[in-house]
Amino acid sequence: MHNAVNNPFWYGESVGSLLGRDADVGVVVDALTNAGRLLLMGWRHFGKTSILHAACAEVTARGVAVLRYDAEAFESLEALAREMASGATRTFATSLDHAGDIARRFFALLGAGASYDFTSQQLTIEFALTAAQRQRPITVLTVVLDGIEQLAATHGRPAAVVLDEFHEIILEGGDRAAHELRATVASHRYTGYAFASSNLRLMDELMNRGSAPLQGLADARVLGAISRHDFRPLIRRGLASAGAPDGASAGAPADDAGIEEILDLAEDVPRNVQWLCSGCWDDLRAGRTSSLTTTAAGAALDRIVGEHYSQYMLVWANLTSAQRRTLKAIAHEPSADFRLTEVAGAAGLAPSTMQRTLAALEDRSLIRYAASDTGTQRGVQWRLSDPFFAHWLARAQGTT
Repeated sequence: MHNAVNNPFWYGESVGSLLGRDADVGVVVDALTNAGRLLLMGWRHFGKTSILHAACAEVTARGVAVLRYDAEAFESLEALAREMASGATRTFATSLDHAGDIARRFFALLGAGASYDFTSQQLTIEFALTAAQRQRPITVLTVVLDGIEQLAATHGRPAAVVLDEFHEIILEGGDRAAHELRATVASHRYTGYAFASSNLRLMDELMNRGSAPLQGLADARVLGAISRHDFRPLIRRGLASAGAPDGASAGAPADDAGIEEILDLAEDVPRNVQWLCSGCWDDLRAGRTSSLTTTAAGAALDRIVGEHYSQYMLVWANLTSAQRRTLKAIAHEPSADFRLTEVAGAAGLAPSTMQRTLAALEDRSLIRYAASDTGTQRGVQWRLSDPFFAHWLARAQGTT
């Protein structure tokens, strides 16, 4: 009889267990519970959203009113502000009448009112904005943040505001939005903040270069790849839980070379490491292989790429010719800026065209700029954000 054993290697965007990120979760929890301000930066697939999810769960259990939003999910700052006001009202209100009182008292500057949809059973806040307010949506957002701060102070319950991909706020509002946001949150004493961004270049410019409008906004923490020293025992322990499909054995052997192959194929990107480990665990559990070897790791990756062939194809189909050639050049060999002319020539592109294309691919989070193992500036390279994309490309185009 097949024993019910859960795959310990979760991977995804927002929920599930984490591997090797306890310290990062702890830093976020500390900021949110002590009215601190933290900026969490890291490329996509490095675990920001998962860290925020785990931290929010712990902070909520401690009685903090957590309001968490992904800025990318909203079409405008006004829409984000309206949902934040609605979420705060739902969190603090004890009745529909109380919700109306909260709207009128704490969001009065926005002409706010509460409404209840009996079909969806959802309480929402609507604004009656002036023409001037619509011209300055960042002010609408900061008024809502001030209202949340006052709600927390009045009710004697600390609040926490979590904004994922928060750079979208600055991209819409500009430097003025950055200055206004920084001034607003700096004055708050009952609300903790965690901002997260995958746009490391923009955050560096806003915090450290030129006028640096976000300088002093928050303590910054940059996520890197989890060290192999930390990942190896977690991988070994997780794979040991696979056992045999009939439950006859207590664990599946994993040789050192097999574990290193997983890390190499995933290029140490946390999400991809866990994704490939999950595939290897499934293969072990189903009896497709009896132990983790380099061959087994490669077979698991080939199966994963095959199962997600159409998703990768959709991304590829929506790229321009220049973007395809640039992405393929990086997939073939990670490239640094100082080799731009050489790489562009090999791809049949003018260096200026490749530079613009690199920026476009970075904006789409398809590539990232990261330090290599050399530890020098000349070791900084462009790499694919999802290393499995390179394996898909090799498979799709029949190359090795």
